[in-house]
Amino acid sequence: DGGPQYLASVDALVIRSGDFSRISSENLAAIQGFVAAGGALVTTAGVDSPKLAQSRLAEILPAPQPSFEPLTDLSGLESLGGAKIQGSPVILAGHGGAAVPGAEILASSGGRTLIAARDYGLGRIAQINLDVGEPHLRAWSGWERVWSRILLPALARPGLDEISMPKSRVAEMVKDIPQTDPVPLRTATLFIFVYIVLVGPVNYALLAKRKRRTLLWATIPFVVIAFTMFGVMLGYFSRGTENILRQIEEIHVFEGVPVALVRSYTLDFPSASGLDRLSFDNASATIRTVDPPPPYDRYGHYSYGRQTATEIAPRRISYAPAPSVERRSNKWTSYLTWWDGIADAQFGSVSVSQDGTAVNYEFDETPVYFWLVKDARAQPLNLQGASGTAKIANTPNLPSFREERTISSAVRDLVFFPKEYAARGISGRERAAIYAYFYLARPVVNTSRNYRTEAGRIVAFYPSTLPISSSWAQTQMSVIGFASKSGTPSQSRGYSYGYETESNMAVLDEGDMVELQFKVTPMLESAYTLRVNAIHQDRWSSQGVLEFEYEISSGSSVISRGKASGQLDTPIQASDVSGGTVYLRITAAEKLVISSLALTPGG
Repeated sequence: DGGPQYLASVDALVIRSGDFSRISSENLAAIQGFVAAGGALVTTAGVDSPKLAQSRLAEILPAPQPSFEPLTDLSGLESLGGAKIQGSPVILAGHGGAAVPGAEILASSGGRTLIAARDYGLGRIAQINLDVGEPHLRAWSGWERVWSRILLPALARPGLDEISMPKSRVAEMVKDIPQTDPVPLRTATLFIFVYIVLVGPVNYALLAKRKRRTLLWATIPFVVIAFTMFGVMLGYFSRGTENILRQIEEIHVFEGVPVALVRSYTLDFPSASGLDRLSFDNASATIRTVDPPPPYDRYGHYSYGRQTATEIAPRRISYAPAPSVERRSNKWTSYLTWWDGIADAQFGSVSVSQDGTAVNYEFDETPVYFWLVKDARAQPLNLQGASGTAKIANTPNLPSFREERTISSAVRDLVFFPKEYAARGISGRERAAIYAYFYLARPVVNTSRNYRTEAGRIVAFYPSTLPISSSWAQTQMSVIGFASKSGTPSQSRGYSYGYETESNMAVLDEGDMVELQFKVTPMLESAYTLRVNAIHQDRWSSQGVLEFEYEISSGSSVISRGKASGQLDTPIQASDVSGGTVYLRITAAEKLVISSLALTPGG
């Protein structure tokens, strides 16, 4: 019942067996937005499997089960957990439902799905078709590994903050108007100098020339008042008398997900003091107001950017019926507000052709800019009106950067900014996305003042079908589980894009185990090579042989297992890989560091 505001503070949501009918359509939308933004959802149900299959949650589950039956063969579950279940329990498990396309079956028994998972937006949904509270299962030692396998892939993934435009760049863009510039030091110094000269030497010299120096007591206040009025008029001349509002609305739409993620940045710059109120029609919005936004002040004139998140202007945030922020604003002071929420994913349609050579799109209006961004590379797409087909080049390159002072011209640089970092190897979390930028006739916020506005909307589409050009294929690596013999968690890098890791992936003590997942998107070759290199924890040491055990699997089938010393170099056939996913389990025989991993095309 907490709604989207509650879920904004949650990493993983587990819904156990119970009355699933209590989940309303509003709750479902909130859960969909939560998972799409990078959260993890896990449902568990044994005897309540039919209730779950009939609930609203069934729309997003990887394998709804309309019935339940007794289960005695738990070998699939034991294989996933790496431990035997004590006794010979008979457990009621979900039965009879087929997995949705793209779902990953983590554990099964006789054709029955026990645990399944699917990607959903940026997040992951897992379904355990068992009652985890059953006594034999509750006492099972394999749950730690099972939960790691379920949750770590989701929690290690980038969330909305990583795929969104950098807040610093957006804040710079909306604040990048002449009225918000601080008074230059040269101008302020000249102004004070002229004031001192007029109120002092010039005033005295004029009165002395007329032999009326006794009037200094009257002329000095007059000069002060006159110069003050001149300063105020100069302020109105440079700052203007219009209230200014700039906004960028950022939308993320995922294929197959009925809700879109919304992030909006709004700057209001009032020309007069007074009570100000901004409200949003989207009831799911979570508002953040910080004045000034400390890390995002490009001029550094608020405590030189060192100020923490201290709110200067009094404000009040309300969440019902329409989220709003109310504050008493000061004249010629900029206020930046950003908010997150969810909305219906009705912003047009975008898809990639089956041969991966073109993008098909249809919008209500023609976008100003249109790009395809993937694997740290980007290319502009040629527009054919509000709907049409745009060709994909084989070797897209990053475009040149431009610095301009309007939102519409700066959006292009904004979209490519994080991709430049990815191209340099600093960040590797970029997803395949198609961006479209539109002008907005009016901002999406309701205000209590009259504003001169400039607003735009960036819509990012994430298609499930990717271009199949070999230069656009990538491998995603992530740590999905570990077990420490000493009880001290192993260190791991956790997540990487690219054919090879950029730094150490894991640090293991004797007996420690780490499990990694490789996802190849798409699998363009018939064979791949898996390479693992291990080094000593003490880089100055060269004593002993770095031995470790390994097991390579895909789905429920084992591809190979054995022992290696220092380096593992083994071929993998694409025909043995299920759904483009390969699992690697390493158990260290002594202290070592997994220094590099690679899954590259070619045998």
